[in-house]
Amino acid sequence: LGIPVSPWRTVSASRRWTALVDEYGEYRRSHRGVAAATLVRDREVASEFLGSLRARGRRIGAVRVADIDAFVEGWSARLSRRTSATLCSSLRCFLRFLRATGRVRWDIASTIVAPRFRVDERPPRALPWESVRRMLRAIPCNQALGRRDYAMFLLMATYGLGAGEVVRLRLEDV
Repeated sequence: LGIPVSPWRTVSASRRWTALVDEYGEYRRSHRGVAAATLVRDREVASEFLGSLRARGRRIGAVRVADIDAFVEGWSARLSRRTSATLCSSLRCFLRFLRATGRVRWDIASTIVAPRFRVDERPPRALPWESVRRMLRAIPCNQALGRRDYAMFLLMATYGLGAGEVVRLRLEDV
């Protein structure tokens, strides 16, 4: 279009997060040795929590259980129970940090009740072989598209290929 594009500038972590969240991130990294992805998640949770406190007109030292409940309730409405439980764990860590550094007077982290979930709550990762056989029997193999579909399902069931992998297969791959 002939319109010059301004150079890309990344936002540094110090501009995205407050000094308190930066201090918390450094504490988690140096004293607890958490993984990089966990550290990012923990900092995001802390930053969101501080933002919710600001929106409620609350200081960190005056945080109440109702503030925490409202914050966690916001997650629970839009996220799965497993994800909410993980985020509650991150929030507990942040509140323990606030207690350890003297920013809150009591251990408010223990008031966080994460949603409970069962390990087998999610759908199974694989279908029982009898269900796979029933699906294969339902495909009309007397038609060209049916033979193709049968071959695709058989590849997925036998070799564990994903749908995207099967679709991208070419004759020279065999």
